Amino acid sequence: MPSFAGVGVVGRILTPPIPSFIPGGYQTVRGKVAKKGEHVVLELSRAVKLDGRPVQTIALKGGTAKPGQQVTLHGRVDLRLEEPVVVLSGLSNVGAGEPRYDARSKRFVATIGAASGFDLPALNLNNRDCRLGAPARTAIVDAQQKKVFFANLNGSLAQGANPFHGIDGVTALRTPSRAEQMRWAVKGSQLLSKRNGQLLERLGSQGPALWFFDVEHKTALRLSGKKIDAIFSVK
Repeated sequence: MPSFAGVGVVGRILTPPIPSFIPGGYQTVRGKVAKKGEHVVLELSRAVKLDGRPVQTIALKGGTAKPGQQVTLHGRVDLRLEEPVVVLSGLSNVGAGEPRYDARSKRFVATIGAASGFDLPALNLNNRDCRLGAPARTAIVDAQQKKVFFANLNGSLAQGANPFHGIDGVTALRTPSRAEQMRWAVKGSQLLSKRNGQLLERLGSQGPALWFFDVEHKTALRLSGKKIDAIFSVK
């Protein structure tokens, strides 16, 4: 018989400790989206601990992920007194390239490509909305992906509620056609409508470039120097 003397070593598989989350903190989690009764939930690929208790499923509030999808989401984890007890809100599907919200800096951060980790310009689209408590409709411009993401911020909220409502839409960032270019004229550092001569509303800046909004065509425009070099449709 073969001798096994001197072997006697039993291998052990070391499993990493379960991640521990603090209620109210922003986290990145992975799993499969599912429908459970009235709620859409994330069945975690790996259990976590929240306030000392193990958690395998988290209810999702908002976001663009659909049941059946395997996703990587970023959002704020909260404990509630009513069902569902554990909720992830302020969602960004970072696995699909959606920007995440940085609660400390109150800025949006790219999550994909060479720009990953860098701040992205955010434009307030509803400066004209004077409704009391209306959330700020925000466009987040990711020039590298040639996409613009939409989300709501703040508004009338319950005490302790997440000020970021989550990414809820996306559109293409593109170069305007020649016909579209003919709608507008550059006047110094302003843009005006050729049809009625009215100045367009300024939304903000992106480095030296300026962003404007054409209410009639529901279009945001980027003016770089004397050239309109990018536009997107506002939903």
